[in-house]
Amino acid sequence: MSPYDSFRYIYPTRPEQAVPSSELKSYDNGQWIAQPKLNGDCMPIFTNGIETHVFDRHNKKFSKKITLEPSFGVLHRQTMPSEKPKWMGLVGEYMIKSKKNEHNEVWNEKLVIHDILVYDGMHLLGQTFKQRVLLLDQIYGKEDMILHADGVQKLNFMYSTPVKDVFRVKTYFDLFAPLWNDLIKIDMYEGLVLKRADAKLEPGNSELNNNLSQLKFRKKTKNYRF
Repeated sequence: MSPYDSFRYIYPTRPEQAVPSSELKSYDNGQWIAQPKLNGDCMPIFTNGIETHVFDRHNKKFSKKITLEPSFGVLHRQTMPSEKPKWMGLVGEYMIKSKKNEHNEVWNEKLVIHDILVYDGMHLLGQTFKQRVLLLDQIYGKEDMILHADGVQKLNFMYSTPVKDVFRVKTYFDLFAPLWNDLIKIDMYEGLVLKRADAKLEPGNSELNNNLSQLKFRKKTKNYRF
């Protein structure tokens, strides 16, 4: 790990290699972790609770309208809250493409967190993906119920957070093929991303950050073969 005392952009991890879903079972061997891939826009967020910077995955200011931006500072956490504010860096998918959830509702203006790059003023260099997932569990918990217009509703594939309209994608350690079969029925999911559990976070100097330790499995569309 290395100190992160002031804002600087860090490229999020990104899968480049696309693999057909027929090969999912061969990766279900304890070495990989799966996360549902949402059809939104990648959004790295850097905040110390007072100052917040919201970017896209190309190291540019996020250009689309963000109604949730005032809430992003509220996501800030650190081990000792009474100390000087320390930076944290999160990566999420901002849902703004009018895709529908499993209840056939348009699911816009939501953020779904899937990784953490900075915590307690430290760039988490060398921390494995599994370690970072467990850190997010510790920071935000694993609550999968929310208050919905029709009453309390269970979230399939994601957890809620204490911040309204901000969620965290669930992480799966096995049974990737059944997970795939459930996900592809839902409009707002593109498929799955698999990441090596023991892959250590790289410096994040380019868009190819950690791309060799990640795979994407996408459902067929007019733009993608798989």
